[in-house]
Amino acid sequence: STSDGVIIYLDNIPPTKPVITLPITLSNTSSLTVTGIKESASFIEINGNTANIQTGSDTFSKYFIQPEGTTLYAIVSFDKFGNRSETSYISITVDLTPPAKPLVIFASPTNDSIQLISGTVELNAALSINGDTSQVLIFLNNWQYQAVLNEGYNTFTVSAKDAAGNVNDTIFAIFLDTIPPDK
Repeated sequence: STSDGVIIYLDNIPPTKPVITLPITLSNTSSLTVTGIKESASFIEINGNTANIQTGSDTFSKYFIQPEGTTLYAIVSFDKFGNRSETSYISITVDLTPPAKPLVIFASPTNDSIQLISGTVELNAALSINGDTSQVLIFLNNWQYQAVLNEGYNTFTVSAKDAAGNVNDTIFAIFLDTIPPDK
């Protein structure tokens, strides 16, 4: 007599923890894609949801529209038997708000071709004048810049840029007049 046997496989080994490859944790756009590496033949769940996650044999990605603020993403890999990996986390902050406009103090018109321009900028914002950051002196939120003026109107763009990359500009002109009036 022959006996038909039943083979039962017991798999209680969870997949490896997913690796998040998204290098960004601060963004000035609400359109984000979280990407990573997963164990082959496993599935991905992000914040308890498996919808719209694109997967390759060992990769995953998910497109999000994230509102302004900070969102924590919890990413878990699971296999067909329901075994779940350890959770990987990434916290992403969306900052859509530009810094305050830089305050600018200057004299115009002037007959002095060397002009000290100064003002204030939002704390922790980078500052550039006409795209140049190398000649700007900043202490806390106070700044100054020495400009060499040409005869006539000299236009300046002072740009404040926050850590997320949001920019706010102040544009102004200084008029240099070194030509004495007719007698």
